[in-house]
Amino acid sequence: MDNKKEASAMMYGFFLLIAADILFLIFAKKKLEIPAQFLYSIFLIIFAFCIWKIATIRILSLEVSEHVLSVKYNHPWTTVRRPALEIPMYKVASFKIEKTLIDYKLIVTIKTRKGLRSFFYKAGILYGNNVIKLNHIAKSVRSSRLRLENKQ
Repeated sequence: MDNKKEASAMMYGFFLLIAADILFLIFAKKKLEIPAQFLYSIFLIIFAFCIWKIATIRILSLEVSEHVLSVKYNHPWTTVRRPALEIPMYKVASFKIEKTLIDYKLIVTIKTRKGLRSFFYKAGILYGNNVIKLNHIAKSVRSSRLRLENKQ
């Protein structure tokens, strides 16, 4: 499961916002009576914000097998997936998906020698099908964890 479509749509939305920002700058310089310093500072703030968001967009890939849970990140322009977490399934204590104000976050709690440790991953903006997939994965992680506990 990954959020590639949502991340790509968000990235292209920011490119569209940059284009609208440039067009507004050109229009405002010629037609509106706005001080140049104010106009350029607003342009630079919006431009820098969009570039920063494009640079920090990540695709979250979640792979679940019978024995391993793997969470990986990559940028839409790269093919290299960097593992953020690869953990045996028997160490997973809980696996939750929570809705924040705008997007979703994935919370994986694992058992360590020192107790429980939680990892938080931004899943970004997800739409119906991916939310259903994530909930299905969460149920399968819980059931496989229970199977492994019953075997021991």
